[in-house]
Amino acid sequence: SQVDDLSSDDSVTAIQVSDSADALSGALADLSGVDKVTQVVVQDPTTAMTMSAQTYGDSATFLGLVKNGQYTVALSDVADQDVATLASDTHVASMDVSDTAAEVSANFDALAAATNVTSIAVSDEDGTISLTGNQILGNSSTLAGISGSYQLTATDVAAADVSTLADIPQLSSVSISDTSDNVSAKFSDILALGDTLKQIHLSDNSPVLSLSEQDWTAGTDALSTIDSTYQVDVGNTVDRK
Repeated sequence: SQVDDLSSDDSVTAIQVSDSADALSGALADLSGVDKVTQVVVQDPTTAMTMSAQTYGDSATFLGLVKNGQYTVALSDVADQDVATLASDTHVASMDVSDTAAEVSANFDALAAATNVTSIAVSDEDGTISLTGNQILGNSSTLAGISGSYQLTATDVAAADVSTLADIPQLSSVSISDTSDNVSAKFSDILALGDTLKQIHLSDNSPVLSLSEQDWTAGTDALSTIDSTYQVDVGNTVDRK
């Protein structure tokens, strides 16, 4: 290339590069290794240069030569743990995130808050993403943007939200945490979860469930998931568990 020829010319002491964002993206690896480059001009600074997150980090010195800092980047292969930092980087126009289900779980709040995340890919097939009920229901667009095959476990779920969560195709496990009154009121929804129900935690100090005889009879498996002592009021009968 012209830059390579100039860099090998002993009479040339400094090189100023000016080209389009697309051309600079393609030549970035070569240009970053040229010590004689002293300034870079992106002719179309509103067009994002495309590169991986790793390349972006490795090219910090070269990108620091861009005149007036006028450039933007579209990043691929972004790790979840880097999203929060890159989300506040004004040069990052967009991010395609790819990571394991465990990392998506651990960094979900940052993913949901980042306005420049354009896609999220789960890299481990059938990995399990674990989120609270509030995270799921409060960030439905982020969850909908996740691609790849994964399963979803919901924790700390309010009884009133069970029926809504049950409609999510990837849902594989639900752990409920709520008062005995609320669990009683939504017990039919809870029964509809079937094997998806993992645990019920009754959050009141002396929980008493109020159930119909039908729910009491049908709810043996569901009641067995309760993690503490409780009472059940079936009509006029109180049964201790």
